[in-house]
Amino acid sequence: MILKDIEKAIYRKRLNIVIVSFIASLLVLSLAYGQGLIALFADSVNMPVPLAPAAPVTEAAVSYTHLTLPTKRIV
Repeated sequence: MILKDIEKAIYRKRLNIVIVSFIASLLVLSLAYGQGLIALFADSVNMPVPLAPAAPVTEAAVSYTHLTLPTKRIV
C-alpha cells in the first residue's frame, strides 16, 4: 500500500466546504421538518382568536409621563 502525500491547504479548504455544507443542510432540514410538524399537528380549530380593542387608541389615551425629565437639577 502506497501512501499519497496530501497538501494540507487543499485538504483543509475542501474539509471546510464539506463542514459548511453539512451545517447548512442540517439547518434547512430542521426548519423544514419543524414547519411540517407544526402544520401536521397544529390544532387550528382551538386557536385563540385575537380580540379587537374595546376603544380605539387615541393620542389623548396615551400617557407620556414616564418620558418626562426631572425639572430639578441634582447636584
